[in-house]
Amino acid sequence: MYDALRWHAEDKLNFFRLYHGALMDGIVIDWWKVFGSDGDASHWKKLFPAEDHKNIRTAIFSALADSGEKCTLDSIWKEIRNFRNTYVAHLDFDEGNRAAKFPMLSPLRISGEVVYGKLFEVLDKAGRARGFPVPNQIKGDARVGDLDHYKKIVLTARKCLEGWENEPKG
Repeated sequence: MYDALRWHAEDKLNFFRLYHGALMDGIVIDWWKVFGSDGDASHWKKLFPAEDHKNIRTAIFSALADSGEKCTLDSIWKEIRNFRNTYVAHLDFDEGNRAAKFPMLSPLRISGEVVYGKLFEVLDKAGRARGFPVPNQIKGDARVGDLDHYKKIVLTARKCLEGWENEPKG
């Protein structure tokens, strides 16, 4: 949905701008839960034995490199930590303190897809993957189909709000 709203970025209605920002905040917080601090109960390293950590990090690095992203997991981690600490975790009504730019989300998606794929493998081997989407159902062509679906939702919502303005009249 974040990408679908970004696709139609010229929108000036506060509702869509606020929703887009709220989605960014949610993405940053949720990514941080899985990739943030090693000691957190929800960190990806808690899902796998220690002997698998190096291979998973290597898979993340490889997926980022294959995607053409010019970043490392460490640089992403620092950028997201800073954005979370500065703009997400603390409410500041001063517009001068707003983020000049949002972090790039494709590295977050890529790293999440790698860890999800590895987790799915573990669950599948244990016979516990039933009901979870197969990794190729959430990326590639499947993701494009989902994005097209959300774009239709956004266009329908915008059409319903034609003529609406940010400030009430009268």
